[in-house]
Amino acid sequence: MRVRAFELRLIAVALVVCWSIAAGLVLLAYRPGGPLDVLVGLLALVPIGIALAGVIWPPVARGDVAFPAIVWLGILALLCLVPSITGVVNQLLAFGSRTLLPSFEAAYPWLLALFATSLFSGFGIARRLEGGTAIRRRRLIAGTTIALSLTLLSGVAFGAVAVANEVAMRDRPVAASRFGPTTGSEQPPLCDEALSAGESARLNMHMSATVDLRPVGSIDLTGLRVGRDLRWLGDEATTSQLGRFGSARIGDRAWTIAPVTR
Repeated sequence: MRVRAFELRLIAVALVVCWSIAAGLVLLAYRPGGPLDVLVGLLALVPIGIALAGVIWPPVARGDVAFPAIVWLGILALLCLVPSITGVVNQLLAFGSRTLLPSFEAAYPWLLALFATSLFSGFGIARRLEGGTAIRRRRLIAGTTIALSLTLLSGVAFGAVAVANEVAMRDRPVAASRFGPTTGSEQPPLCDEALSAGESARLNMHMSATVDLRPVGSIDLTGLRVGRDLRWLGDEATTSQLGRFGSARIGDRAWTIAPVTR
């Protein structure tokens, strides 16, 4: 039993680490300027406490079926958490991304990870409350009830505050968004109509080339345009050239940059 408790504690520690990373990202990086930014970050700390309960009271189970099921439950929570953390990193880094809950598709992995974590810790809490000799069915019901309660309380609290924070910012102007245009209420032109340039544009591009399956270099290009003002930078690393190119224009003034050639 001690070996099983140690293994389950390791899984619980991994859950604590993952939830701590997620909460740290929200608490430190989520600053869209809403009135509830800090509260959203503080509520993101709640799952850490839920996972920590699994470290203190691991859900040790007897039997050749119950113990592997508990282990896979913890692994399921980790499998949902790791890609979700990567997704929230990309979302926080995306230009103009202000919402943590853009859609149900983005939210349900977090809910699944939260429920799996709550269920993992809930069985440990139920074992602590009911005792290791209690009827398994009774502990199963108690653990599931605890898990549902923890998931609903923490999930609803975080979701409500996050949505309220976003609603408070909905009337603020947005410079750009990865979800579509942010200026004007008119519909985009039809496909058979003439194309026209927007008021602003942002470019991020990576190009690489190979010759006979051998890489010959790459170019990274970034640029920004607002009206007629623009700037762009390109870093070239190829077999024929190495350096940075770029230009900028503001009004009637312009600048260029190019690598020094000898």
